[in-house]
Amino acid sequence: MSLDLHGHTSEEAEKKLLWIIEHAQYNDYICIKIITGIGKKVLKPLVRQKLKSWKSQKKIRDYIEVIDENKQRTGVFLYLV
Repeated sequence: MSLDLHGHTSEEAEKKLLWIIEHAQYNDYICIKIITGIGKKVLKPLVRQKLKSWKSQKKIRDYIEVIDENKQRTGVFLYLV
């Protein structure tokens, strides 16, 4: 299961992330690939940075066990509890 978040605002990305986590839990998925993009040269990849702060929120942290960045830094894998 994957979700492409590059090009989204942080608010849009958070809503979509919550939806896909709930969907994955309901369907017994254990991993979600989140595509964040690499960002612009002058801008850091906002969504990838936000994922780490969102993980500390109760509505998300209870579902995520590990956030694993891929080597290309274009996304992350979320391993669910």
